[in-house]
Amino acid sequence: MWIRRILAGIFLIGLPTSSDAVELVESTKYFTIRGHTLPGIERDIARLGPLNPIGRKRTAGAMRVSFTKNMRYVPGPRSCSIGSSSVGLRLDATQPKWRPSGRPDARTKIVYEALQKDVLTFQKDQRRIALSTARDIETAVSRVRPQRTCADLERQVVRTAAPFIKRHETAQLRLIDKYGKGFEAKVRRALRSAPAS
Repeated sequence: MWIRRILAGIFLIGLPTSSDAVELVESTKYFTIRGHTLPGIERDIARLGPLNPIGRKRTAGAMRVSFTKNMRYVPGPRSCSIGSSSVGLRLDATQPKWRPSGRPDARTKIVYEALQKDVLTFQKDQRRIALSTARDIETAVSRVRPQRTCADLERQVVRTAAPFIKRHETAQLRLIDKYGKGFEAKVRRALRSAPAS
């Protein structure tokens, strides 16, 4: 049961906060886990972990993914066209750092090490998906045809980017499901071979 409780706090999907365009900016910050038992780790995650805006629960790791656009529109006598376009990607990761206040037993170490490894691997996959999405958006947006006005062109750019943003969200949800199922199985296999506490 404790595996499921900890598992529920592992991943925060990085939903985009705005649509479009690929300059990459990355940052990582950490929160400290002091608990040296599984319940202690769980309490620290619930108290100190990054807040998931979906469901308002704290998690063991998070990555906020933001897409931004940098467009230059060129108005003409009869239409408005894109002069230049780029898509920016910002990735803000939050990861746990374990500094136990006491001596953890072997089983607790196994669970925490699996948790930390999966958070890092998950965020690496999130980054890969987000970069691919940003490149796809940039390519699609650069091919948008001139429109009658620059306001019409801006609306078309947003419409063009929207399916890629939706696809990104779906891919991230699939990723959460994949890692969630794999994590519990991995921990149980490791615990079976762990020495008794």
